[in-house]
Amino acid sequence: MRRKALLGLWITVPMLLLAADVLAEAGWAKESFENACYQFISADNHLPIPAVPMPLKALAVAQRKATVEALGARAKAYFASETFKRRWIQNHGGQYQDPDEAARRAQNEEARKQGQAQADKSLADMEKMIPMMPPEMQAQMRAKLAKAKADQTKRAARDSEKKEKQEAKAASVGSGVVPEPREALRAALQRFLRASEGVDFEASLTQQERRLVFSNPAYEAKPESWKACYRAGRAATEAGRAYAKAWLAELK
Repeated sequence: MRRKALLGLWITVPMLLLAADVLAEAGWAKESFENACYQFISADNHLPIPAVPMPLKALAVAQRKATVEALGARAKAYFASETFKRRWIQNHGGQYQDPDEAARRAQNEEARKQGQAQADKSLADMEKMIPMMPPEMQAQMRAKLAKAKADQTKRAARDSEKKEKQEAKAASVGSGVVPEPREALRAALQRFLRASEGVDFEASLTQQERRLVFSNPAYEAKPESWKACYRAGRAATEAGRAYAKAWLAELK
């Protein structure tokens, strides 16, 4: 039993390490990987083929399934990130709103409301005290009170105008101009499943001049995405298809 537990740990730990640092293991720069992910979701009529780093191409067959799953997890994290949201919104003509900025605006608005409530209370208390003052002071205090109310009205108008501008700017993000990335992601995953279906991993190749071509002309006429799956191999392609199907189920 102990030997089985140790064996399970020996298998699991490398996979966790791979998931944590899969890009470094694959020799894939973070920016290049994120660009590949973005191209995957934004190409609406074809399946883009990213430039795969050499360390990734050289992976042993036994490592490919775990690597594909780890890369899938990294892609999923990227699509859920503010980095992706900012790029998607800005590339589709929208105005990106930083969540931290929205939180700051909410805090400022709450502070403004509290300050206004306190000012209103102070003015109301002052007004109640005027009848208790000597007659010669009442007219002077009423004039001061009227000025204070007028100043407060002006401040409230300025604050209201500022708030309306901020809300109009924020509304441009969800105005319908920017397409829903969830739908684009679903379509991209479906394109991958169609492109990777029915790949003959046992297909033979023939040397033709300086390059290898498929012996079967029908295979040679296949799209580049089909050939890319063939080059990736059965283990990587089937792992990718399984991950894509599971991801699609989550997006329903």
